[in-house]
Amino acid sequence: MMNMRFRIVLFALIASLVPLTLGAHSSGASFEEQKGEYTIDIGYDPVDPVAGDRLVLDFELWDGDKADEVPFTRAWVRIERDKKIVLATGVGKASVGPTTLLFVLPEPGDYSLMVRYENAQGPIVEHVFPLTVREVESESGTQRQYMIAALLGGVIVFGVLLWIIVRRRTA
Repeated sequence: MMNMRFRIVLFALIASLVPLTLGAHSSGASFEEQKGEYTIDIGYDPVDPVAGDRLVLDFELWDGDKADEVPFTRAWVRIERDKKIVLATGVGKASVGPTTLLFVLPEPGDYSLMVRYENAQGPIVEHVFPLTVREVESESGTQRQYMIAALLGGVIVFGVLLWIIVRRRTA
């Protein structure tokens, strides 16, 4: 009987954490452009970037039909607004997982996001993508997601605990 309670509590704890982990991965949307024999793929999250909030960019480079990943050593990234450079940096290729850049865009407006993939021999391919950043809301989309996930997790834990109490009293 104790083993069953332990399993239920463990399940409730894991279930309450799942919504929080789902929002942590940068899988909102992506820029994708085929340039010659390569496909440039930049995943970004949130889907609608907000000024003053975090923006996660994941850089991947594929062959033309996206069958195989093309090796690169670094992604050179430049973000501009009104012909002024907001960010210019190199992002080293991650040995495991996506090659990621975390950044906060300071103001709403239209930006350009340039990426150039490089290896030891030099540049492989580059492209410029338009990026629109919305004005700050009273409550950003990211904060809202975490609040909803935490509320859902709390409801699940509360429901499981209530179920345990009711079963204990009826037994």
